[in-house]
Amino acid sequence: MSVQRGVWGQCLLGAMLIALAAPVLAEIYQWKDEQGKTVFSERPPPGSDAKVVKPKTGKPSSNASEKLRQDRERIVPPVEKPKEQKPKELTEEQLEQKAEACAQARDALALLQANNRPRYETEDGKIAHMSQEMHAERVADAEKKVSDYCN
Repeated sequence: MSVQRGVWGQCLLGAMLIALAAPVLAEIYQWKDEQGKTVFSERPPPGSDAKVVKPKTGKPSSNASEKLRQDRERIVPPVEKPKEQKPKELTEEQLEQKAEACAQARDALALLQANNRPRYETEDGKIAHMSQEMHAERVADAEKKVSDYCN
């Protein structure tokens, strides 16, 4: 019984592959309609003298990629990249503020990393322990500040 099932499965698979390949082998028909326009279709019109056309296949010409690039630029012009601007020089006062912010961020990160469940003051003035999620968020925020201010 299992041998028959295997044979039927192979036959079914073969039939499916043939059915899928059939559209690839379809012919293309060309004719002129009532208005004189050339029409291409996979089915010929009834009662017409349509001719079978074979599509041209083969290698693209050597300059085909260049023509394609030119067509794309003509249709959708390339977006100019903004010029890179040099970072502004910071004043002495700004450098001092940045150094102070860096020191504060490092201190905060060190405190958070030294204590697994640090305490904080709630909005109503009570002292509570941070949850693990809150602690992780605060550590990530402190690490970002260290990265921003200390580099």
